[in-house]
Amino acid sequence: MTSPDSKRELERAAVLLLHEPALAGGWVEAAFEPLGCAGFVASAHELSKDALESDRRALPELDRALEALRKLPGVDRERLGVLGFGRGGTLAFLLGCTRRLAALVDVEGPVLHPALSPERPTQPLELGLNLEGAFLGVFAERGAVGAEERGLLHGRLSSAARPFELVVVPGAGRGFFDPRGASYDAARTEELWARVLVFLHEHLAPESD
Repeated sequence: MTSPDSKRELERAAVLLLHEPALAGGWVEAAFEPLGCAGFVASAHELSKDALESDRRALPELDRALEALRKLPGVDRERLGVLGFGRGGTLAFLLGCTRRLAALVDVEGPVLHPALSPERPTQPLELGLNLEGAFLGVFAERGAVGAEERGLLHGRLSSAARPFELVVVPGAGRGFFDPRGASYDAARTEELWARVLVFLHEHLAPESD
Protein backbone atom coordinates (compact mmCIF):
# COMPACT_ATOMS: atom_id res chain seq x y z
CA MET A 1 0.00 0.00 0.00
CA THR A 2 1.22 3.49 -0.84
CA SER A 3 1.10 6.03 1.98
CA PRO A 4 -0.39 9.49 1.34
CA ASP A 5 3.06 11.05 1.82
CA SER A 6 4.78 8.77 -0.66
CA LYS A 7 1.96 9.25 -3.15
CA ARG A 8 2.40 13.02 -2.85
CA GLU A 9 6.10 12.63 -3.55
CA LEU A 10 5.28 10.86 -6.82
CA GLU A 11 2.95 13.62 -7.95
CA ARG A 12 4.34 16.39 -10.13
CA ALA A 13 3.65 20.06 -10.58
CA ALA A 14 1.66 20.92 -13.69
CA VAL A 15 1.61 23.85 -16.09
CA LEU A 16 -1.23 24.98 -18.34
CA LEU A 17 0.06 26.65 -21.51
CA LEU A 18 -2.31 29.26 -22.96
CA HIS A 19 -1.72 30.29 -26.55
CA GLU A 20 -3.43 32.01 -29.44
CA PRO A 21 -4.49 29.91 -32.48
CA ALA A 22 -1.69 31.45 -34.53
CA LEU A 23 0.83 29.67 -32.29
CA ALA A 24 -0.66 26.19 -32.74
CA GLY A 25 1.17 23.21 -34.20
CA GLY A 26 4.94 23.04 -34.10
CA TRP A 27 5.30 25.98 -31.74
CA VAL A 28 3.27 24.21 -29.04
CA GLU A 29 5.26 21.01 -29.46
CA ALA A 30 8.48 23.00 -29.09
CA ALA A 31 7.11 24.66 -25.95
CA PHE A 32 6.23 21.30 -24.42
CA GLU A 33 9.81 20.08 -24.74
CA PRO A 34 11.44 22.33 -22.10
CA LEU A 35 8.46 21.95 -19.75
CA GLY A 36 8.56 18.16 -20.00
CA CYS A 37 12.33 17.99 -19.67
CA ALA A 38 12.05 20.13 -16.55
CA GLY A 39 9.75 17.54 -14.98
CA PHE A 40 6.40 19.29 -15.28
CA VAL A 41 3.15 17.77 -16.45
CA ALA A 42 2.10 20.13 -19.24
CA SER A 43 -1.14 20.71 -21.09
CA ALA A 44 -1.80 23.24 -23.84
CA HIS A 45 -5.02 25.14 -24.39
CA GLU A 46 -5.67 26.96 -27.65
CA LEU A 47 -7.83 29.98 -26.92
CA SER A 48 -11.21 29.96 -28.59
CA LYS A 49 -12.67 32.94 -30.45
CA ASP A 50 -14.73 33.69 -27.34
CA ALA A 51 -11.65 33.66 -25.12
CA LEU A 52 -9.77 35.90 -27.51
CA GLU A 53 -12.51 38.50 -27.45
CA SER A 54 -14.08 38.25 -24.00
CA ASP A 55 -12.63 38.12 -20.48
CA ARG A 56 -16.06 37.21 -19.16
CA ARG A 57 -16.40 34.16 -21.41
CA ALA A 58 -12.73 33.21 -21.23
CA LEU A 59 -12.65 32.42 -17.52
CA PRO A 60 -15.20 29.55 -17.59
CA GLU A 61 -13.37 28.12 -20.60
CA LEU A 62 -10.08 28.22 -18.75
CA ASP A 63 -11.63 26.75 -15.61
CA ARG A 64 -12.49 23.69 -17.69
CA ALA A 65 -8.94 23.51 -19.02
CA LEU A 66 -7.54 23.74 -15.49
CA GLU A 67 -9.86 21.03 -14.23
CA ALA A 68 -8.80 18.75 -17.07
CA LEU A 69 -5.17 19.38 -16.09
CA ARG A 70 -5.89 18.59 -12.45
CA LYS A 71 -7.36 15.23 -13.47
CA LEU A 72 -4.31 14.09 -15.43
CA PRO A 73 -2.48 11.16 -13.81
CA GLY A 74 0.33 12.13 -11.50
CA VAL A 75 -0.64 15.79 -11.08
CA ASP A 76 -0.31 17.50 -7.72
CA ARG A 77 -3.47 19.59 -7.67
CA GLU A 78 -1.91 22.09 -5.26
CA ARG A 79 1.06 22.87 -7.52
CA LEU A 80 -0.46 24.35 -10.64
CA GLY A 81 0.97 27.08 -12.81
CA VAL A 82 -0.28 28.92 -15.89
CA LEU A 83 1.99 30.16 -18.66
CA GLY A 84 0.49 32.41 -21.31
CA PHE A 85 1.77 34.15 -24.43
CA GLY A 86 0.13 37.27 -25.89
CA ARG A 87 -3.58 37.17 -25.11
CA GLY A 88 -2.81 33.99 -23.17
CA GLY A 89 -0.54 36.04 -20.93
CA THR A 90 -3.32 38.49 -20.16
CA LEU A 91 -5.61 35.61 -19.27
CA ALA A 92 -2.92 33.97 -17.14
CA PHE A 93 -2.78 37.20 -15.12
CA LEU A 94 -6.58 37.29 -14.82
CA LEU A 95 -6.65 33.67 -13.66
CA GLY A 96 -4.05 34.44 -11.04
CA CYS A 97 -6.17 37.31 -9.74
CA THR A 98 -9.42 35.31 -9.62
CA ARG A 99 -8.35 31.71 -8.96
CA ARG A 100 -6.01 30.05 -6.49
CA LEU A 101 -2.88 29.13 -8.46
CA ALA A 102 0.72 28.76 -7.34
CA ALA A 103 2.53 30.45 -10.23
CA LEU A 104 1.60 32.64 -13.20
CA VAL A 105 3.70 33.68 -16.16
CA ASP A 106 2.62 36.41 -18.58
CA VAL A 107 4.72 36.74 -21.72
CA GLU A 108 3.78 39.87 -23.68
CA GLY A 109 0.19 39.98 -22.41
CA PRO A 110 -1.18 43.49 -21.73
CA VAL A 111 -2.86 44.14 -18.38
CA LEU A 112 -4.69 47.22 -19.66
CA HIS A 113 -7.40 47.01 -22.31
CA PRO A 114 -7.63 49.91 -24.79
CA ALA A 115 -11.28 50.31 -23.78
CA LEU A 116 -13.76 48.62 -21.45
CA SER A 117 -16.87 46.85 -22.73
CA PRO A 118 -19.49 44.34 -21.53
CA GLU A 119 -17.10 41.56 -22.60
CA ARG A 120 -14.11 43.21 -20.92
CA PRO A 121 -15.75 45.04 -18.03
CA THR A 122 -12.70 45.43 -15.80
CA GLN A 123 -9.09 46.31 -16.39
CA PRO A 124 -6.97 43.27 -15.46
CA LEU A 125 -4.53 45.60 -13.70
CA GLU A 126 -7.25 46.65 -11.25
CA LEU A 127 -7.49 43.06 -10.01
CA GLY A 128 -3.77 42.83 -9.26
CA LEU A 129 -4.25 43.23 -5.50
CA ASN A 130 -6.11 39.90 -5.53
CA LEU A 131 -3.14 37.98 -6.92
CA GLU A 132 -2.45 34.93 -4.74
CA GLY A 133 0.36 33.13 -6.55
CA ALA A 134 3.82 34.20 -7.61
CA PHE A 135 3.95 36.19 -10.85
CA LEU A 136 6.50 36.54 -13.63
CA GLY A 137 5.92 39.06 -16.41
CA VAL A 138 8.22 39.05 -19.44
CA PHE A 139 7.79 41.95 -21.85
CA ALA A 140 9.64 42.97 -24.99
CA GLU A 141 11.20 46.42 -24.82
CA ARG A 142 9.48 47.31 -28.11
CA GLY A 143 6.45 45.09 -27.57
CA ALA A 144 2.77 45.44 -26.77
CA VAL A 145 3.28 46.45 -23.13
CA GLY A 146 4.99 49.82 -22.86
CA ALA A 147 7.05 51.36 -20.09
CA GLU A 148 4.11 53.23 -18.55
CA GLU A 149 1.97 50.09 -18.34
CA ARG A 150 4.87 48.12 -16.89
CA GLY A 151 5.35 50.80 -14.26
CA LEU A 152 1.70 50.67 -13.26
CA LEU A 153 1.87 46.88 -13.04
CA HIS A 154 4.95 47.08 -10.82
CA GLY A 155 3.18 49.47 -8.48
CA ARG A 156 0.07 47.33 -8.23
CA LEU A 157 1.99 44.11 -7.62
CA SER A 158 4.15 45.80 -4.99
CA SER A 159 0.96 46.65 -3.12
CA ALA A 160 -0.26 43.06 -3.43
CA ALA A 161 2.72 41.87 -1.38
CA ARG A 162 3.12 38.70 -3.44
CA PRO A 163 6.36 37.44 -5.02
CA PHE A 164 6.76 38.90 -8.50
CA GLU A 165 9.32 39.60 -11.18
CA LEU A 166 8.97 41.90 -14.17
CA VAL A 167 11.51 41.37 -16.92
CA VAL A 168 12.04 43.65 -19.91
CA VAL A 169 13.76 41.95 -22.85
CA PRO A 170 16.13 44.62 -24.22
CA GLY A 171 15.83 45.37 -27.91
CA ALA A 172 13.14 42.74 -28.47
CA GLY A 173 10.05 43.42 -30.54
CA ARG A 174 6.52 42.11 -30.31
CA GLY A 175 6.34 38.34 -30.73
CA PHE A 176 10.08 37.83 -30.36
CA PHE A 177 9.36 34.25 -29.24
CA ASP A 178 7.49 33.27 -32.45
CA PRO A 179 9.85 31.77 -35.06
CA ARG A 180 7.48 32.70 -37.87
CA GLY A 181 7.51 36.41 -37.08
CA ALA A 182 9.79 39.18 -38.30
CA SER A 183 10.78 40.01 -34.71
CA TYR A 184 11.84 36.46 -33.81
CA ASP A 185 15.01 36.34 -31.74
CA ALA A 186 16.33 32.84 -31.06
CA ALA A 187 18.81 33.94 -28.40
CA ARG A 188 16.21 35.99 -26.52
CA THR A 189 13.75 33.10 -26.75
CA GLU A 190 16.29 30.73 -25.22
CA GLU A 191 16.87 33.21 -22.40
CA LEU A 192 13.10 33.51 -21.94
CA TRP A 193 12.66 29.78 -21.45
CA ALA A 194 15.58 29.59 -19.06
CA ARG A 195 14.06 32.31 -16.88
CA VAL A 196 10.56 30.82 -17.05
CA LEU A 197 11.80 27.39 -15.97
CA VAL A 198 13.80 28.79 -13.05
CA PHE A 199 10.72 30.70 -11.90
CA LEU A 200 8.41 27.69 -12.21
CA HIS A 201 10.84 25.43 -10.38
CA GLU A 202 11.12 27.93 -7.55
CA HIS A 203 7.41 28.47 -7.06
CA LEU A 204 6.04 25.02 -7.94
CA ALA A 205 8.54 23.06 -5.87
CA PRO A 206 7.01 20.77 -3.23
CA GLU A 207 6.90 22.20 0.26
CA SER A 208 9.68 20.95 2.48
CA ASP A 209 8.89 19.50 5.86
